[in-house]
Amino acid sequence: MKIKETRSLKRTFWATLVAIVLLTAIPLEANVSSNPDTPAELIMKRAKWAGTWDYTVQDVPPEYSKGVLHVTKKKRVHMVQLELPNGTLDGENVVVKKKELNFSISIEGQTVDVSLSMDGDTFSGESSSPDGVFPLEGTRRK
Repeated sequence: MKIKETRSLKRTFWATLVAIVLLTAIPLEANVSSNPDTPAELIMKRAKWAGTWDYTVQDVPPEYSKGVLHVTKKKRVHMVQLELPNGTLDGENVVVKKKELNFSISIEGQTVDVSLSMDGDTFSGESSSPDGVFPLEGTRRK
C-alpha cells in the first residue's frame, strides 16, 4: 500500500505544480502582449535599430548635413546605408550593442567614424573625421 500511496502523492504533487505554473504564466504573458505600454514592450521597441531614420549633422557642408540612415538586420548582422542627395554610402564595421550603433563610412576618401546612442525613436551622437568631430541627431521614420 505504501508504494501506491507514494506514487499517487507524486502524481498529485506534479499535477498541482504544473497547474500552478500554467495558471500563473498564462495571465502574465497575456498582460504583457496585450498592453503595449508595459515597460518590457517599450524597451524592446526602443532597443531595435533596424529601420529608417532621418538625420542632421551640424557644421558640415550642405550636401552632408541631412540624410536618411537605413539600418537593416539579417541573421544577427546589421548593415548601414546612408542616403544623401548625391547618392548612397555603405557603412562598414557596423557594431550594435543594445542602444549603441557604431560604424564607419568613407566620404571623399576620408574615413568617418560614427557613434550613435538611441533614446526611443530618436538618436544623438557624433561623427569623427580628420576635419573634426560633428554632432548629429536623428528621428525614426514612422
